[in-house]
Amino acid sequence: MIISHTYVEPINRNKWVILHKLVPELETIVITPSSWVDPEFGGKNSVQDSMAQLHFVPINICGSGYGSRYFFIDPSIYSLIHHFKPDIIQVEAEPWSLVYIQMVVCRRLFASKARMVCFSWWNSLEWKTPLHFPGSLTFKIGCHATDLMITGSHFGVDLYRHYGYLGSIDIIPQLGVDTEKYRPSLPDSELVKHYNLELNFVIGFVGRLHWRKGIETLLDAVAGLEVSSWKLLLVGDGPQRDKLVARAKLLGISERMIITGAIPHQQMPRYMSIMNLLVLPSTKEQWEQFGHVLIEAMACGVPVIGSTSGEIPYVIRDAGLVFPIGDVYTLREQITQLATQPEMAKRIRLSALRRVKEEYDDEAIARRLHAAYTKICPTTIQ
Repeated sequence: MIISHTYVEPINRNKWVILHKLVPELETIVITPSSWVDPEFGGKNSVQDSMAQLHFVPINICGSGYGSRYFFIDPSIYSLIHHFKPDIIQVEAEPWSLVYIQMVVCRRLFASKARMVCFSWWNSLEWKTPLHFPGSLTFKIGCHATDLMITGSHFGVDLYRHYGYLGSIDIIPQLGVDTEKYRPSLPDSELVKHYNLELNFVIGFVGRLHWRKGIETLLDAVAGLEVSSWKLLLVGDGPQRDKLVARAKLLGISERMIITGAIPHQQMPRYMSIMNLLVLPSTKEQWEQFGHVLIEAMACGVPVIGSTSGEIPYVIRDAGLVFPIGDVYTLREQITQLATQPEMAKRIRLSALRRVKEEYDDEAIARRLHAAYTKICPTTIQ
């Protein structure tokens, strides 16, 4: 049994569909909030769906949009847990969150033999909730009840060990990448024409235009490029848009910078296809939890450059280039290398495609989850 607001969005459900295909006898119920309202990106209603042993079930909640403060208010969730008697209850929320504590109580009341699995994104002491009352109390209760902690980052392991969690920990990303949709392709001719990108080396960024993403570092780096024909394509929108436009004008690169505005996620493979390079220059303050856009670009055969913020270096490893946070000169040099050395770019591209296949596509994530479940329930999950 999986509990998470992430799967309100159908595009995020693919790993469970693949797990079902790999292990068809493994009955899985994914419970989502009936709707989820993100303070920045708006609302979304969850869709009920079933296929053989896999079921997606929306249930009403209180606290939509607040990951640590929402909980289920529809009593049907209690009868569902009581009837299903899961071997595993996996909650994709921090162990101090209300929904996690609610599921800990449900396990005790209705499925006492179930193993409790927590997926956590905690990777920075900027999240102070578990350090102060009442979060410190719910943190201890949640961790004590957890049989397996799955964290999305290496820093999460260090934090949980430092603050006393002694149980099993595994590092598995929450979401992989669908390589049926994200794959190498020819540049989308319609977009190339629309943005006037013909004969240009296209340096891409995908994400929210926010100062924590380090986009000013990227602007400063490209402003000094000695590559003859290039364009900077910023795919996204956000509160820093006007400041970036003003900075580009100050640097004399306004004619080379394109801001697309918000783009639907399903259109992202088309935008990846017109990039020669993707840069994720996040700052220390961002302390990037994962950088999912990196594996999407890698799956599309787009070379990537990332800063040393958070999990980025672990995601890229030898399948791209990494520069110190805020280091304009190193970033500029790396962009120049990829723009002028096609053999280097090809080598990185092939390495990235292999890394995605081995570690980050949806099937790889599904297999890693199944292996983790088998370790904690060896007699009931094969």
